[in-house]
Parts: sequence; structure tokens; C-alpha cells
Amino acid sequence: MLLAEAKDDILLKRMIGPFCTGVAFFIFQFLAESLTAQEHIADATIRFYDLTLPLISALLVLYRKKALPILGIFFLYSITSHPLSAKLTLTSQLLAALISQLLYYWNTGKRGTVSFGRSQLTPRRIGWLVCCNSLLYIFFQHSLQTYFDPESATEIFTVQTLINLQWMMNSCITGIPFCYLLLRVCHKPAWGLQYLRHVRASVKSGPAILYQAIWWLLLLIIMYCLISENLNTLLFTDYSLLWLLPVMLWGTVRIGHALVAPVWVIILALLGNYIDGYISIANTLTDANHLHSLIISSTTIFIFSLTIVATGVISAHNLKYSQHVSRLYRSEPNTGLLNFQALSMDIDKHSAEALCLIRCPELNELEQTYGVEFRFEFVKALSSYITGLLPCCDQVYYSPGHGIILRLNTLPDVPVFYRSLRVFRFQWKTSILGLNCGVAYTSDKRIIRNLSEAIKQLNINSYISLLHGRPLSLSPTVPGDNIVESGMIRDVLQQAIDRQSLLLMAQPIVSTVLTAQPVISVRGKIHYHEILIRLKTADGKLIFPDTFLPWPAKVACCLHWISR
Repeated sequence: MLLAEAKDDILLKRMIGPFCTGVAFFIFQFLAESLTAQEHIADATIRFYDLTLPLISALLVLYRKKALPILGIFFLYSITSHPLSAKLTLTSQLLAALISQLLYYWNTGKRGTVSFGRSQLTPRRIGWLVCCNSLLYIFFQHSLQTYFDPESATEIFTVQTLINLQWMMNSCITGIPFCYLLLRVCHKPAWGLQYLRHVRASVKSGPAILYQAIWWLLLLIIMYCLISENLNTLLFTDYSLLWLLPVMLWGTVRIGHALVAPVWVIILALLGNYIDGYISIANTLTDANHLHSLIISSTTIFIFSLTIVATGVISAHNLKYSQHVSRLYRSEPNTGLLNFQALSMDIDKHSAEALCLIRCPELNELEQTYGVEFRFEFVKALSSYITGLLPCCDQVYYSPGHGIILRLNTLPDVPVFYRSLRVFRFQWKTSILGLNCGVAYTSDKRIIRNLSEAIKQLNINSYISLLHGRPLSLSPTVPGDNIVESGMIRDVLQQAIDRQSLLLMAQPIVSTVLTAQPVISVRGKIHYHEILIRLKTADGKLIFPDTFLPWPAKVACCLHWISR
């Protein structure tokens, strides 16, 4: 029973998408018919920016053979409710869309259903869905009119046919991606939200708001000059068409094709419906002059559309490639984590409240045992574990010469974090390992701004943290008081050797059984001593071994000798 109900729910969910898309198709078809403008010139009908063929083609791209029931219902509705000329036009569009889609599917396969804007598929889509689609539509329309309505049929090689062909190609190259967008949003609203986020991100990362406002203002001014019927001034003619290309190209490159493409569709719909605003038959002496103006304008608009689409695809491809190169430049190749260069750039760009460095020297020995992959897998697992522990962690960075570096928005409870870090266990094949890590941190903005010095001091303190078993906060290093880094040890010891400032001190070895008394030999002499080493600085200060050597225990040379 439960299994049957589950199957019914799955079936219902699968039917909701196509049903919503079918309803949306008929609504959009009604809007496309109402927005399509046409003129009858020299015994021929010219249609401007008709979105019916793009809508049918977009449905076939999205659903393929699953779109056939919707198109069948649409065809039956058309032949019963439209006049003969409209029936022939819709039949031509259906035949052209089906054949071009079949050829497109044969050439691209299943990947042809992906969203528009892919540089690999754009030439094939222009070839099959634009050029082939439009040519087949013109051919079928002329053939059907010649057979079913010979009185309205004209020659196929005429200026009117060329204008219709160019406007139909213009409709396909811009209308198919637009209709695909609308239908897919109806099919999957979540995809529509993702598209809106993409548009928002492109606008946000684009030029300043002032430049975008100027772009919108220029666009509105040009469109006002084109659609307003005031042909006494040059700006209110098809001359203003020339200014659309540079404005739209700037928007495509700088703002993004995801926003500009729907805007260009709206502009083309307005240009098709208000063509008398910039090319009026009242200002042309004959139909031939009017047809000449129409063919020039249709050619110009088609070239503009082709240029805008190609520029948008190339710009998106270059942006994706530059982002990929940037990710490679900012990431450590073996772990995929951000590297030291990315940390330096992010510190300059964003304010960091604290930096924390985690160091695990045991990785060097374990890497020799388990291989280099052990290090990288451990770092990835530990970084993922740290991200779950610290909500305030803005980013995790990894530098093979230092360790894992955290850029923190706020300074967390470091002792609690350190205790959680100590219980981390890493599973490598059949082994479960827990590694000791040293943790050093700082919230001093002056130290953080000098990133190179900050990482150096955090490295030193992380080593001390490992020895002491607790996290350490970074404090300014006083020369001679906290010398532990290997390079500094060599330098200080070399200077001490050159100055001969390493001193030996003899200290009697005493017995503490009852009271502190020196160890006496059988002859009654104190002859057991331990010899201790001290480092004398240039200013005469004595430094103990636990300060200038990297070990918590005092380093001593115990020489037993018998005094005579």
C-alpha cells in the first residue's frame, strides 16, 4: 500500500512539471501572437519579430519528444480557431521547428538540452536552430501558400521574403534563449532563482552604480527616439539604430549577457511593433523606397543581434576562464585549499579580526611512512573538521611550509577549540591516528597587517604551543628571551661561539634525603658537581638553555670528576 502511494507521488511530481510548462506555453503563445506586428506591402505580408517559432523551438530543446503532446494540442487548437493564412503560418513553423530540432539533436546529442550561452554549442545552435529553422520556415510557408492559397502566394525570391527571413532569424537567435528561459523557469522555479542570483552577482560585480544608471538612461533615450513618431529630426529616424550596438555591447561585456539578453528581446519587440516610429511609409515616396529602408533596418538589427550574442558568449567564456586561472593562482594544487598568496590578497581586501596557525610537525615523519598523499588527505580532513568547529572562520588557508592558517571574523574560545582539536582523529586506510598540533593565534591588527612577520612569529609560537601542550597568543618577541626558531638558534649560537660567550658553571650535587647536603666522598671531600651551560649576550646578560635551545628541559653537561 505504501509502495503504491509512493509511486503515485513520484508520478504526480513528474507530471506537474510538464503540465505547468504546457500551460505556460499556451499563455506565452497568446502573448507572442498579440505582440507580433505585420505589414502588407506590395501584395506581400511582412512579419516583424514573431516569437511563435522561437517558442516552439525552445519547447523542443527543453523537452524533445515529450513536447510532442503539447504541440499536438496546439496544432489542433490552431486549425480549428485560426483563419487559413494563420493556419499555414503555424503549420510551417511547426514543420520547420521539428525538422531543425531533429537535425540539431542528431548533431549534439543529449547535451543539446543544456542552457544557452555555452561556447561549444553556440555555433551549432546558430546553424541548426537559427539559420536552418528560418530557411525551412520560409520554404514551407511559400510551398503551403502556393498549394492551399495560390491567390496570396508570391515569388519566393523577393525583397519581402528577404526581410521576413532576416526578421525570423533575428527572432530565433534572440527569442529561443529567451523562451527557453521562461519555460525552464516554469518547469523548475529553483533554476529561475539560480538564474536571478547569477544576474544579481553579475550586476554587483560589474561597473559602479553610476555607470550602470548612465547605461540605462542612454538606452531609454535611444529607444524614445526610435519609437516616437517624430521624423522631422535626424535622431528620430533609423539613424538612432546605429547607437544601439555600442551601448548594448558595453552592457554585454561589463554588466553581463544574462541581464542584457532579455533586455535586448524587449527592445526588439518594441522595434518590431513601433517600426513606423523610425521608418514611416509616409516619409517614403514609393513602396520600393519603404522596402529598401526595411531591408536595411532588418539587416542592421540582425547583425546587431548576432554580434551581441557572440560577444556575450565569448565574454562569458573569458570570464569563466579568468576565474579558473584565478582559482589556480590562489589555491594549493594538492589540497585545493587557498594558499598563502590568497591569504595575502584577502587580508588586503577584507579586515580580519584574528589569525590562527595550526602546525603539526609529525606529518613529516608520517609522510615518510605512508607517502605524500597522507599529508594532503590529513590536511583536507583537518580543514573540514575545523570549518565545522568554528562558525566564525571566514576562510581556511594552507601553506606547505607553515601549516593551516585560519582567517577569523571573531576570536573564538581558543582553549575550547584547542581541546576539540586534540580529539580529532584521522582515518588512513585501516589506521586511525591522532596527531599533536601546536596552535598560535593573534588578534593584534598591527601584527596582522605585516603578514609575513605575523606568520613567522605564529610559526615560532606554534612550536612552543606544541611543547607546552596549550595554545599560545602571539606577543612581540624580545631578543634573547624567546629564541626558538631554528634559523634564529643558529645565528645566536654562532655569534656566541665567535665571542666565546658560552660559559660553564659548576654546581655541587647535593643529597636531599634528610636535608640538602653535598655528596661527600669517603675521604670527606665534596667532589661531585654538575656542569651547566649558560649563554652570555653582548650586554652581559646570562641566558638559560631553556630559552636559547628548543627544548623545555634544561640542557646540562654533567661531568663527574673526583677532586684530588
